Amino acid sequence: MKKNNLKMNSLKKKLEHYEKELVSFMKEQSEIEQKNINKIKLSFKNNPLGLLLSLYIERDDLQNAFPEVTKGDYLGIINWAAQVVSKKIDDVSFEVLKNNSEWFLQELKKFKKLEESVKILEQKEKLVTELEKTRKDVAAKIEELQTARKDSTAKIEELQTARKDSTAKIEELQTARKDSTEKIE
Repeated sequence: MKKNNLKMNSLKKKLEHYEKELVSFMKEQSEIEQKNINKIKLSFKNNPLGLLLSLYIERDDLQNAFPEVTKGDYLGIINWAAQVVSKKIDDVSFEVLKNNSEWFLQELKKFKKLEESVKILEQKEKLVTELEKTRKDVAAKIEELQTARKDSTAKIEELQTARKDSTAKIEELQTARKDSTEKIE
């Protein structure tokens, strides 16, 4: 029984020791993770988009207003930031964003130019489509006119043949008339 108690005490001490080591290890891991998170946050804050995204992560209202950010579409939130730094929108984040106001405004201009380019491309594609349709319509009309021309040419040839035939008949009749007139005289 004493032996069992000694074993039990020894096991308890070992268990306590392992628990302390585990707690210590977990604290170290937690500290390392926190340091990594802080490094990531710091790197985010060292660039304007990172700063904006860190605000986005921290604020539910921004997440609700700009869900497209999760898909990599930053136009809306950059537009918001540009309006905040331009004081068109009053927001608590002005102080955080103001040092990067030039970047937000330039990026917004880039996005707007890109949108304009996309619109121009869409218009160009529309015009190309319309032009292609018009070209097909014109080609069909030309084909139609060529067919009508062939038909007209055939009719003209038919009429010319009929004219020749008529002229020949007239000449025949005139000759017959002449002959008849001569016989009567």
